[in-house]
Amino acid sequence: LLFSLSCLHAGRLPFPLLAYAWALAVQLDTVSGLSDQSRAKLWSFCLCARHLSTESVWAALRLVPKAETLDAAVFMGKDRKLPALEMETGSKELLSALRVALSNAVPGEFGEARYQVPGTPLVLDFALERLRLGLLVVRPSHLCRGTTSTLNGTGQLVEALAEALGWRLLWAFPEHLEQMSSEELLEALRHAINSPSANSIESIDGPPEAADEASGAMESLEGAGALREAEPVAEP
Repeated sequence: LLFSLSCLHAGRLPFPLLAYAWALAVQLDTVSGLSDQSRAKLWSFCLCARHLSTESVWAALRLVPKAETLDAAVFMGKDRKLPALEMETGSKELLSALRVALSNAVPGEFGEARYQVPGTPLVLDFALERLRLGLLVVRPSHLCRGTTSTLNGTGQLVEALAEALGWRLLWAFPEHLEQMSSEELLEALRHAINSPSANSIESIDGPPEAADEASGAMESLEGAGALREAEPVAEP
């Protein structure tokens, strides 16, 4: 319920609703019995309250009696891995094509294993850690029903939370990318990485010089260790 309310408002709950939801959360009496997925969703709710609301609102929420129980709901001992949000399996063909394109755009090792953003339950398909840039293939759970390119509340929550924590997220929409050749995908990816305002990988319209310019801008990244292999995340 708490995660659904957060998704309904793209992570930014109005204060009256946030205060009500927080009061419900601190009343959890079965912390030790929560599944990993339930803990991941509870953690997401807490992060939204912390990073997508004002400092005064967060301070007020932490003064609620038993607020510390939420910490225990997420962190259950050093011997357990932090929970991660589940998502559907992405297109293997697209993930493979993106891995090759990323390796060429910024030379380095890349694995298809998922990467969990430190301090969050958010899972990305690939990450450029030095640039604090993540790549995520859009899943059906990120989209409004009946659309192929409109993010729903869940997708917007993931994006807003990642940005609040200092990460830029590039969405990979299968509908846009699966028809591209490997050269077109590499060109589009380089352009997206080099464009600070970009939040998705799109085809590039224009003369070949545009691709050459984007390629030249990426040369400073080569050999800098910007590309790191995604660390595997245990399945919940």
